[in-house]
Amino acid sequence: MPKQPSGELAVTGDDCPATGIWAVADHPESVATMVKGNIMPPYEGKSVTWRYLDSAAGKTRAD
Repeated sequence: MPKQPSGELAVTGDDCPATGIWAVADHPESVATMVKGNIMPPYEGKSVTWRYLDSAAGKTRAD
């Protein structure tokens, strides 16, 4: 299975492009596990940009 690059972005309403740990771009302490194909959710009721961190750990991989 190919690994997704860390730092990939998705916005609320998009299909999740990769299963793993995602963080709200403007609130990096706010992380969630997302599943590929699910809809990226809002954060605190607002549309946000999500940044892909890692497939298993809650930190950005050093590729």
